[in-house]
Amino acid sequence: MNKALPRIAAVLILLLAGTAAYYFLSKPATKTPDAVTKPTAKNVETKETGPEGVANAPVITETTPGVKTFTSPKLGISFQFLTSQGGMTVNTTQLGDKVYVYTSNTKPTDGQWIQVIYKNQDQPLVDAIRQKFLPVAYKESDCRVKTTNDQPGFETAQIQVAKTANGDMEALSKASTKCPEVYTTTNGISYFLTDSKHPKEFFYLSIGQYEIVAPGNKPWQNTLKVL
Repeated sequence: MNKALPRIAAVLILLLAGTAAYYFLSKPATKTPDAVTKPTAKNVETKETGPEGVANAPVITETTPGVKTFTSPKLGISFQFLTSQGGMTVNTTQLGDKVYVYTSNTKPTDGQWIQVIYKNQDQPLVDAIRQKFLPVAYKESDCRVKTTNDQPGFETAQIQVAKTANGDMEALSKASTKCPEVYTTTNGISYFLTDSKHPKEFFYLSIGQYEIVAPGNKPWQNTLKVL
């Protein structure tokens, strides 16, 4: 029997053992994933996305049951409204520079709305309205801008039809065709509004002949805050 064979076998065993030890020692340890802590929501909060995208989406919170607060970072406004009225759900939708407030039995664009409009910060509200909505195509004898007191705490104004001969609704409606139709007050509540603390912008509110209420049984527009 060859006496060198046991020695060769022993050397091979040592080499295999060393290789195995190196492999296991050099292999990185598997880390146990850290526990994930789930956030606990304090308020009911939803974010609308749609055409505005996540960054500009309005935020609607309901910190009090039945009362929601709408906040638009993009348009810089917030207001409150009751979640239901007359058995119908009250909804809000932001589209471009407008926010629609409406009940579940109507389309958003058939509801009430507020629009943000920008101006020079030193420009008076009446002048900004004239510049934006009453260019030279409109005659002052047909349309006029008049300051009003539509909302406490804000400066307000309207585009009105110049007085008609008999003042009835038919004549008023006909005369209003000579003015910017959407932004002229005829039969219903509508007005422009500005906040002296935010002079670079003003707003137009189209309300109509009915109310959508907020807490305290006051119209939602009377809870408006400019941010």
